[in-house]
Amino acid sequence: MGNAATSPVVVPCGTCATVDVTSGETIDMPHGLEVLGKLVFPSSANLVINTTAVFVQGELNMGIPDNDNIVKLTFYGTEDVDFYPAEQCGGEGTGTPRDNNCMHKKNLSKKPFIVAGGKLDIAAVDPTCPSWTTLKDVGTVTPLEPQAPCDTTVGSLFSGDGTFESGTTAGFFTNGGTSILQVETDSDTGNKYMRQSARSSGNGGMRFDLDTSCTVDGREYQYSLRYRVKADPSKSTTQDPTGPIGLIGMISALKADGQWMHQHFIYCDNATPGDWSATCNSNVISMTSDFHTATTIHVSIVPTSDIANYAIEYDDVQFQLIPPKQRVDTLLVSKEFGRCVKPGEEILVTSNEIGAWDNQKVLEISSIVMNDADNTATLNLVEDVTETFSTEASVVEFDETFPVEVARLNRQVVFEAQKDDVDSLLGGHLMFFAYDDGTAEVGGSGNC
Repeated sequence: MGNAATSPVVVPCGTCATVDVTSGETIDMPHGLEVLGKLVFPSSANLVINTTAVFVQGELNMGIPDNDNIVKLTFYGTEDVDFYPAEQCGGEGTGTPRDNNCMHKKNLSKKPFIVAGGKLDIAAVDPTCPSWTTLKDVGTVTPLEPQAPCDTTVGSLFSGDGTFESGTTAGFFTNGGTSILQVETDSDTGNKYMRQSARSSGNGGMRFDLDTSCTVDGREYQYSLRYRVKADPSKSTTQDPTGPIGLIGMISALKADGQWMHQHFIYCDNATPGDWSATCNSNVISMTSDFHTATTIHVSIVPTSDIANYAIEYDDVQFQLIPPKQRVDTLLVSKEFGRCVKPGEEILVTSNEIGAWDNQKVLEISSIVMNDADNTATLNLVEDVTETFSTEASVVEFDETFPVEVARLNRQVVFEAQKDDVDSLLGGHLMFFAYDDGTAEVGGSGNC
């Protein structure tokens, strides 16, 4: 074969060469690898080849690596590489030395893997091992979250009754100007709600104050309510507003140093005049130390436009502690999939969010338990992951959700290309060329 320091490493035409490197060492081929004959990587091969190009005009054969063996070809370089078709330009073993000035040579850019009139026969993975499977179920652990110092059910973080079934508006206050707050009863349903009427300010709304002794540093909360905008009898208005009306909310904290801090804006749906279809739902509110140690916390809600002549009605006002997130420490998969992964390997778990396809998780396996009774395997994870996965156990018929998929990331035969700053959009690439008789294929077999 050629001198790797000055020319490509060549497997001559009519020659069958076998790779006998089993130590995992790295071999550098700065001028490329050219296979005109046959090159075999047996299952015992274990090495890394760094090269600028690979040309296969004969046959390249790779068996499934034994045990933990790896065969990796890494392409590097920023210079364009020329390809010399052996039939027109000659080459070792063809009977004609290669003509470096051959008119038929082709420029194939940098880091090419070229098959021209040749054959690839690569067994990269065990064909009996599935590359992916659906997630059957998960095992969870209860996270060590700080406990709330008091009850955290509806309304308990403030002194008022957010359902208003008690018949009182205690704990709720006018925010901006003056108004009358009173509990009303729906004549059709018997449901109680709070009406804010006689509002002196068109942008005036309501507020309630959180019980700071009930908040927990570092925990997460969420604020929600329902509302509608109606005619205000106290102002002799008889018609409901003709267009949708929106509300906006904010949380303000008076810190120990006497400074106010305003955060966590809350946006609400626009209310269809007269009905309860509009809701306000905050994003997740993290109880930072500044909020947790505040002497006063106001939660306010006001109209986004001047609606002084109308009444605002509220119901189901809640400021609640969000339950601890599910922490997953095991994944249940098919036994067929479980036998094909090993401790220390990484797996990919796809996203189950529609429209968020790239929210996948890469997780590492610590150990595997085969469950013969139900033909499943339990994959124990190195680290718990905070996630709610859709699984076969959680999906019901016709549900919009679907079980996520678990894929093996371990590959014992790897072809990769190093990144560089020269024409960064063009990297390592695989190309196939057929001669006039159409010979160029992936597959086939043969032994030295």
